Amino acid sequence: MGYRLDEWAQSDTWKGIALKIIRVDSLKLGMQIARDLFGPNGIILLRRGVNLTEAMIRSISRLNYASIYISDGIGDDQSVIEAEVIPEAKRHEAVNIVKQFCAASSSNKLSQNAGLDVSSVVKAAKDIVQSVMENPNAVISLIDLKSFDDYTFQHSVSTCLLAVVLGRRVRLPIGNLEDLALGTLLHDLGKMTLPLTILNKPGKLTLEEFELIKSHPRAGFDLLSSNRFISAHAKAVVLQHQEKFNGTGYPKGMSGKDIHINGRIGAVVDVYDALTSDRSYRPRILPHRALAILRDGSGSHFDSELVDTFLQMVTPYPIGTHLRLSSGEEAAVITVPRANIHQPIIQVIADANGQPSADKRVIDLSSGEIQIQSVLEAE
Repeated sequence: MGYRLDEWAQSDTWKGIALKIIRVDSLKLGMQIARDLFGPNGIILLRRGVNLTEAMIRSISRLNYASIYISDGIGDDQSVIEAEVIPEAKRHEAVNIVKQFCAASSSNKLSQNAGLDVSSVVKAAKDIVQSVMENPNAVISLIDLKSFDDYTFQHSVSTCLLAVVLGRRVRLPIGNLEDLALGTLLHDLGKMTLPLTILNKPGKLTLEEFELIKSHPRAGFDLLSSNRFISAHAKAVVLQHQEKFNGTGYPKGMSGKDIHINGRIGAVVDVYDALTSDRSYRPRILPHRALAILRDGSGSHFDSELVDTFLQMVTPYPIGTHLRLSSGEEAAVITVPRANIHQPIIQVIADANGQPSADKRVIDLSSGEIQIQSVLEAE
């Protein structure tokens, strides 16, 4: 945000802010929503700053969100607004466009003259690219919370955004970025051909069920194969996002640079977003752990050059993350400097005995004054 630490501490922007991700089953009366909450049609149901009532908590639960952002209600959480790479309203507009497109395709209505006009998805892809181009130094510093009901479509938009930021970082031309964006928006199109009982199964898949899951890249590609408005480079994401760098992926077992750059980018962002999302069968993995999984798979499952770049654009400690410090104190991440995403600026919120901090002092972790001991799970 451009503040020196002394300016930050004297400003009204940070004072009293204690953002936290709270699981929906831990919400309490009076808690304040820190980010707008959208319904399945992209309409804002609850605006940031609203204090929760019992009726609101029941509504959030019915929406099938697992977690939401909560603040302590003191101060103006400008850091959250500035951290967004794309406006939430535009993101949810894209979610609805993808949802309609997938519904049309799964009903065998997708063609040049029937079903949803392909141009709406193309426009959504271009809008996302434009948002990233307007914010070329974008850092992903918020956890992307999703509703179970809309997971597939929200995941498609989230992976699109991550892919475009990564593609921009590796200097893909704008035309290539638009193909990449379109392909990642549609990368899970083939899942529309699978039974929901398999997609949302809470337990382990059988071998037969997993084979069906493995069919979705080819199924999605086949749905798009005759559509002349979608380029081969975009279709490559749909077909190849489950390929692995060492050749153990599917559907073709391709390896190395034989996998299209869009497919290699798709593989990285698809796994990261899936790991950090709450699912019906498991809770999300915290970003620092998901990034460690990508790092472990670098050079085997994923292109190592792309993983290295990805690790420089996604913070392991997003805004709202609560940390245990080497001093024993608890702190919240309040901003992530673009130049140093691994050492965020934090605000102490509790002392070593768990009592609320009186001064709520701000610490820039790059100063070396104190270190992160652990990341605290959402309540």
